[in-house]
Amino acid sequence: MSNIIRNWQVGSVTDWRGPLGSFSYHTNQYSHIYLLAAGTGITPIYQIIRHIVQNDEEETILKLLYASRTYQDILMRKELNDLAHYWNFKVLYYVSADAGVRGSYGEQVHEGRICPEDVQREVTALLESSLAVVCGTRDFEADMKSHLIKIGFDNERVLRF
Repeated sequence: MSNIIRNWQVGSVTDWRGPLGSFSYHTNQYSHIYLLAAGTGITPIYQIIRHIVQNDEEETILKLLYASRTYQDILMRKELNDLAHYWNFKVLYYVSADAGVRGSYGEQVHEGRICPEDVQREVTALLESSLAVVCGTRDFEADMKSHLIKIGFDNERVLRF
């Protein structure tokens, strides 16, 4: 989707459908929520993050692993970095086509795609009280779900948008 949007011109007309799926959440329902997004998949993920971190009653810890082709392709980077000032949200960026890229002050930018080792290293909380939410291309979603299941998540604890 990112490649399609990148080629739009001002005044382009598009057809859309959705939103598809549903996500029901109650305050403090999970101790940790791991969010794995790629490209435009950040859009629904951002809504979840914003909803949780802006709730003063919320104690859920959020960690986002966000994959993008290049550093410049990171969507909503300013908004995500602003939300990262909250105590319960952390964002890690993964860029696959920018060798040697360095992020702005305080950003954690990693070269390459999100691999099984990254998922295993970053998903550290008790799985029984954790949820994983994945949104991106079909291949990205399938890969991330596979990585999560390998480290102990079951199908009910991995949501795909």
